[in-house]
Amino acid sequence: MRIYEMNEKSTRGKECFEIHYPDDESLASPSSIYPVSTFSDISNLKCLAWAPKGYTESDKIAMGIANGRVILSSVQDIKTLKEFVPRHNRGCNAVAWNTKHQNLIASGLEKVRNDSSTLVWDVNANGTQTTRYDLPLNTETFLNISGNIGVPVVTDAMNELNIPESTLALAWMPQSDLLLAAGAGYRILIFDLKVSTFQPCAEAHAHAKSVNGVLVNPFNNYQLATFSEDGLIKIWDVKKLNESIFSISTKPLSQVSWCPTRLDLIASCYKTESCIRIWDLKSAIGQSAEKEKDNLNLVPREYSSGLEPISSFAWHPTDEKRILTLNHNGGVQVLRIHEPIPVAYSPCGNLAVGFAKDLLEGNPDLRSLNNEGISDEALKGNLDISFVMQERAHIGYSSNIPKNCKEVVNRFHDPALKSVWKWVHKMKFKFRVKELKGFLRLIQEQKAPDSTHTSLMKFKIYSSTERTLCAKFCNWGWKDGKEFEAALAHYEDQGQSSKAAALSIFHFNLKRALRSFKKQIENSLDKKSKDIMGTQLIAMALSGYQESSQLWKSTCTEHAINMEDPYIQAIFRFLALDADNPNYDNLLSPTSKMSLFDKVAFACRFLEYKFLVNFLTATEEQVTNSGDIEGLLITGLSESGRCVELLQNYLNKTGDIQTVACLVCHVPDRRPSGKFEQWIHIYRSLLNRWQMWFERAKFDVDRVPNNEIPTQPHVFATCKFCNTSFTLGRDAVRRRTGNIERSQPVQKKKVSQCPSCAKPLPKCSICLLPMECTPFDPRNINTGIDQYFWSSSTGAFDSWFSWCQTCKHGGHVGHLKEWFSRHKECPVADCSCRCYSLD
Repeated sequence: MRIYEMNEKSTRGKECFEIHYPDDESLASPSSIYPVSTFSDISNLKCLAWAPKGYTESDKIAMGIANGRVILSSVQDIKTLKEFVPRHNRGCNAVAWNTKHQNLIASGLEKVRNDSSTLVWDVNANGTQTTRYDLPLNTETFLNISGNIGVPVVTDAMNELNIPESTLALAWMPQSDLLLAAGAGYRILIFDLKVSTFQPCAEAHAHAKSVNGVLVNPFNNYQLATFSEDGLIKIWDVKKLNESIFSISTKPLSQVSWCPTRLDLIASCYKTESCIRIWDLKSAIGQSAEKEKDNLNLVPREYSSGLEPISSFAWHPTDEKRILTLNHNGGVQVLRIHEPIPVAYSPCGNLAVGFAKDLLEGNPDLRSLNNEGISDEALKGNLDISFVMQERAHIGYSSNIPKNCKEVVNRFHDPALKSVWKWVHKMKFKFRVKELKGFLRLIQEQKAPDSTHTSLMKFKIYSSTERTLCAKFCNWGWKDGKEFEAALAHYEDQGQSSKAAALSIFHFNLKRALRSFKKQIENSLDKKSKDIMGTQLIAMALSGYQESSQLWKSTCTEHAINMEDPYIQAIFRFLALDADNPNYDNLLSPTSKMSLFDKVAFACRFLEYKFLVNFLTATEEQVTNSGDIEGLLITGLSESGRCVELLQNYLNKTGDIQTVACLVCHVPDRRPSGKFEQWIHIYRSLLNRWQMWFERAKFDVDRVPNNEIPTQPHVFATCKFCNTSFTLGRDAVRRRTGNIERSQPVQKKKVSQCPSCAKPLPKCSICLLPMECTPFDPRNINTGIDQYFWSSSTGAFDSWFSWCQTCKHGGHVGHLKEWFSRHKECPVADCSCRCYSLD
């Protein structure tokens, strides 16, 4: 046997082994392994144990050899100090040195008849001096006789443990001075050496094959790991050894080892493979409470050491990122353990990153929210949607429609949300409708036929009540010229002169369209900019419009596709149409950049009924698949139709659960178990995670309509005779209270008997008067409720009645409070119940 140490590379006369480091590891001073001691007189070594840290002579090792002996040797002096010899020669499979009682060494032996397979030796025991003639006849097979003459030999073991099988693994338990774990046969056994019987104090059937290793968790002294050739690694709790905590299924194992510096990290290697597998058991401990212990979803990290199979490995004692491996050819290699960097992202936006033993945490450098608002780029990835939702919630974004329209949506410059909330606002407050129907459903439910008339430019215009309603929702459908002029002026002030001009063209007012462009040119500061020059050319082209000029129309059609402004494109495409047989497909196609509102309003004005329905159906399909929130105007806001699918696609695209939850609050008669309720629950949970308690409470309040039926009570007092709860239907209350005119004051009537069986109500245990009930005044109860509820007296709290849940005695609250302020037991005679002290 040879003992090596790691030194810096230098010229020495001794044989050395080069250490193979990872290619990406740069070392200032590469190291090699040099032999320190060579034990040439020892052969057939099977196991060894180093002297524990703190031992008086730390250079000592205990070696188990094939004839069962344990040899205590010195590394520095290269000599045998003492031998521990069993009664019968057999293989020594394991040696364990006690870390607390450092004079104790345990050896695990092959089983022979009438002898123990586990012995505990006292290192300090005095042995007899051996001579040449004292040695057994077969000693020469294992020892050089000349090197061991005069070595003390100990033949009497301190303890012989009663194990009927061969002992293959041993481990001292650090939590107790004299607890020893042994792997014998298929079992794991725990011995307490303080017990004189030397019988196991606990045992368990561990594996289907022999237990090859028992290892104590360095961070949990009550936790053991065992492994076997059956391919299982099992984790045990010493305090509950009847079953393993969990097990890991893998290939036949040759070695398993706990990491000495990291909690719940264990490594394993296999007989025929060149890789180390590392298992992180922290996740397994959480899974074991929920899943079957033998079916844990654990994925190890694998690290290859090359082509040669690994015969043994060892963790670095202080650096958990290094493992030293030894292959079958004697090659030594250092494996670097590259771990995935753990990252935690808090609901409030903080980021934590773990690296080795360091933890970095803080706030990511993100663009702060300001009073000028957030552009719609926030929903495209520049700012995480969680930050947007938090800021919205802080400033009052909820299911409160007026506040969303006036404050929140204007601050967050998102045109789509602004359009949707304005539509909801109009439906709820202007038109006073309960069901938010979409345009498609409104048109499909149209009963009266469309009325048509021909415009000055010979285009057919269709009108109906439903078309006009849809146009008004889309900010069209003005009553008179004043409203129309005010709308155009608004768009011009907003810098949307092209849209104002397009609306003028769609309403056959070419002069007003030219005036919009003229106003844009006059308000421009740079009259020579490309945009203004382009506007001037467009105005010139429009001024030359003639209905009969085919050259003008063909030229406009050819060049309209190259124009960037969608409304200028729409102007020229519209004017280039044949009024007798118009084809509006180019204006209403999905590639057109006009807003959805303007497309729908245009279609309601110019399309025949069947073409209008086809257009709305195709648009519904398009906005649903793309998750366009503005598509709610087409689908409507209800659990029927394509609304649910559209909102789900919008949620998948943006993650904006806040808007989805706020919108579905306005769906009437939604099912409690429906998709809408699920979204509301998710958003409420999100607000709770953000610790935005007031915002969550406000959301709960805003989403409950004022006219909603209040929650019915769930707890009632019952009659002790007929077991009927003290509730009355409308007719029963009227029979007892009488028909009272609304104009007359009502005197509350007390009821002293059960409304069902007419038995008297219980009496107060102290004043012995009936605990009377007072029904609600029928005139003050919402007529939509089918039941009136009995209650205790509506006066002061002291007149209410209460009772003990144990002895069932009770009385008026005021009397009970006064009684128990001076007494501890029940006021009823012969009752010793301490009512007031019970939960």
